[in-house]
Amino acid sequence: MLMLTEKNAIYNLPKYIVKWLNKTPLDHFRINYSTFYTERIKLNTTTFFVGLGIAFYVITCLAIFDIAKKDFGKLAYKFIWGIIALIPFIGCIIYFVFGYRKGKRISRYSSL
Repeated sequence: MLMLTEKNAIYNLPKYIVKWLNKTPLDHFRINYSTFYTERIKLNTTTFFVGLGIAFYVITCLAIFDIAKKDFGKLAYKFIWGIIALIPFIGCIIYFVFGYRKGKRISRYSSL
């Protein structure tokens, strides 16, 4: 097997090509498990945060639809609860904990 070195001026190849050419044919199919597990961790972390974002988006939509269906006495209160529900991640939780029972369901929307 021809061993290419980085100091060999005859080939004048970039270092990554020299490194690739010095590998045996089976080395190209070996898995570097340290990077493999690192990529899995990154994927799982990304999946977790994307899933969390989607879950909070759905909960926020449910809160907005619930606010639209209820009468809070004044339009200003409905507007305030709508603004609170739009606060990312904590607004919908604040609405469902404190504001969910304050409004009364409008009769024309009771079948929805």
